[in-house]
Amino acid sequence: MKYLKTLKFISCSIAIGSIASFAQAQTFTTLHSFVGANERSLPYGGVIQSGTTFYGTSWGGGVGTGIVFKINSDGSGKTTLHEFSAFGLGGTNNDGAKPYASLLLSGTSLYGTASAGGTSGWGTVFKVNIDGSGFSTLHTFTGLSDGGIPMGSLIVANNTLYGTSSGTSDGNSTGTGTNYGTVFKVGTSGTGFTTIYSFEDMDDGATPMGSLVLSGGTLYGTAYYGGDMDMSVPTTLGTVFSVTTAGNNFTTIYAFQGEADGGNPTAGLVLSGSTLYGTTSMYGTGEYNDVTAGTVFSVRTNGSDFTALHDFDSTEPDDGANSYSTLVLSGTLLYGTTTEGGTNGSGIVFAAGTTGTSYKTVYAFSALETGTNSDGAFPYAGVILSSGTLYGSAVEGGSGANGTLYSVKTNGTGFTNFHNFSSGNGGDFPQGTVMILSGTTFYGTTEGNSGGGGPDTGTVFSIHDDGTGFTTLHVFSELNSDATNSDGAAPDGGLALSGSTLYGTASEGGGSAAGTIFKVNTDGSGFAVLYTFLDTGTGGNIPNGGIALSGDTIYGTTIFGGTNGNGLVYSINTNGSGVATLYSFPSGSGAPNPMGVILSGTTLYGVTNNASTGAGAVFKLGTNGAGFMTLSSVPSASGNLVLSGSTLYGVTSFGGSDGFGTVYSMSITGSNLTTLHTFDFSNGEGEDPEGGLLLSGTTLYGTTAAGGSNNNGIVFSIGVNGSQFTILHNFSATSGPPNYDYNSDGLFPAAGLTLSGTTLYGTADGGGYFGNGTVFSIVP
Repeated sequence: MKYLKTLKFISCSIAIGSIASFAQAQTFTTLHSFVGANERSLPYGGVIQSGTTFYGTSWGGGVGTGIVFKINSDGSGKTTLHEFSAFGLGGTNNDGAKPYASLLLSGTSLYGTASAGGTSGWGTVFKVNIDGSGFSTLHTFTGLSDGGIPMGSLIVANNTLYGTSSGTSDGNSTGTGTNYGTVFKVGTSGTGFTTIYSFEDMDDGATPMGSLVLSGGTLYGTAYYGGDMDMSVPTTLGTVFSVTTAGNNFTTIYAFQGEADGGNPTAGLVLSGSTLYGTTSMYGTGEYNDVTAGTVFSVRTNGSDFTALHDFDSTEPDDGANSYSTLVLSGTLLYGTTTEGGTNGSGIVFAAGTTGTSYKTVYAFSALETGTNSDGAFPYAGVILSSGTLYGSAVEGGSGANGTLYSVKTNGTGFTNFHNFSSGNGGDFPQGTVMILSGTTFYGTTEGNSGGGGPDTGTVFSIHDDGTGFTTLHVFSELNSDATNSDGAAPDGGLALSGSTLYGTASEGGGSAAGTIFKVNTDGSGFAVLYTFLDTGTGGNIPNGGIALSGDTIYGTTIFGGTNGNGLVYSINTNGSGVATLYSFPSGSGAPNPMGVILSGTTLYGVTNNASTGAGAVFKLGTNGAGFMTLSSVPSASGNLVLSGSTLYGVTSFGGSDGFGTVYSMSITGSNLTTLHTFDFSNGEGEDPEGGLLLSGTTLYGTTAAGGSNNNGIVFSIGVNGSQFTILHNFSATSGPPNYDYNSDGLFPAAGLTLSGTTLYGTADGGGYFGNGTVFSIVP
């Protein structure tokens, strides 16, 4: 790829010309084609995603120094958020140039690095708001003690950004330190820039180019050169290192030997437990065009058990070569890209097992013909994973010969070129991840609307995580005298998000007053009723509880209806077709009335709770309707389950030794039912934890709808082994006129929580300044 030689504009000793062929991959979908005015756009850094919006950078474009852009997932709404200014004398400017890494989204701000420019010509750390306002240079590298040429992405913790600079131009000749690169930190406001560690000795490593990963107070990263070798050896092949955030205890975890282990790692690492996963761009046992092709590797954080999980070898069918991407870990599979190799030599998307098995080529890019093809070529950036789909960018090919944005399912099907970059002015690139918390936006429902005028039938709303931008996306229509309407009412079953579409259930209303399944776009457009429950014959009634979304299929439950009137489990396609009853709960002494499901692979797990008797159970069912099994009797089970490995965690709204509810765990086989905690109302521990649980690491978080010091509910945490039960927040006492429940924070948090970073978000059914409930956040 001849245009990579232009990267040699950076005059430094780290042989940029040989390493410039890396970039960090992202999810496979062609979302947009970058546009370059004076040179090619080159979206090396890939994209990040927030809801239906992608954010990214192009190394070229604009006036030739690069841009920051955003674009919608359907390819519309392309906007240049910042255009880096032209170079002055000595390659300097005020804001930076040539952004090479992916962006970091925190709150409503994007943070990134520019590998060149700035007032000293050594690059910058910058910040810009997602609407393009508020651009600021947080730090300008001088090429001295602070390093220069930052080429890796940033990470953030506690309002502090951490990153690496790859080096300076004069080797170790000036005695200024930092000439082989640095690890640095700087506040998100631009204050407190500190060089945490300076690479001064090739034995430590040199030229860190990837992003860092933080665990506790320790940072882990890779260096492209260096290692435990004599300085006279001309080729040193890189290291894996660790250092504390305070700059102490620098450790070379592993030094690459350039044999079966690989060499010259450019990408960041992925940490799972005590194991680091990464890629090398060269060496290993495989080849591509007579050049070594690189590896996928794992190593313990203490340096033990180094394993080459895969040797890239393009002489094998469809295998790739030369990976410059940070991996994505999902379960026991790692996903990434190679810039070259594959059937057509244009690069691949791959999956590799964490034990060294299950390697496969997910997608091989097609051959270039006069610089163009249908799907793109040479994916330098890594991928992002969302709901079984990988998204990323390719820096060449596509119909405009300037690269693409693409998506592909993890099984290799459904490849889509979302955007073809073409020549012209500016550049583009979208990226992000998708959930009910999507980026900085939450999506939720209210059961009523009595405080806001109009029908008291409920709404779908969105709100930013800083409390701004509250928007009502849909107001359910007023009920007729027979409790029917056109769209449903009381949407209390939760939402699921796929792309830019929200799916949910309304437990009342509809044409038969039995509830509906609906969809609505995240901008409030496109509301449609997918299905109206009939409550006649074997139809369902009251779809209350969480739904599960897998591909184009929705799974859920109704409390009543079905063959015996005791509720059912159903499936339906997202276009409203293919409605099927998977299981009708029988009559008799069993526990009827299911209250939502979760999905793991092809198995649904849920709870039942007979409102009249309190009988309850945990059950499982295949997505094909086969294999129903009651795993265990759990009286007063409520809320959705949480699955981790082979263990289910849940809550009961009542029961336990004190009668106020419990937290429990059990195996997915139904064995080892364990009461982790019994709520003690007399000690202010809360009562009625009906909202389900949230798991983060080894800690469960939840709410109780009552109890606590003011009997208005609590937010709590507890270890998965039942230890360290902690009340994180007691909802405050009420004030105001009689029969009005006003307070500052809300009352009766009956729904579950959402976690973003280190912050928990939730809703309270009542209270607040107007007595109609709140959305809240809390940092444990």
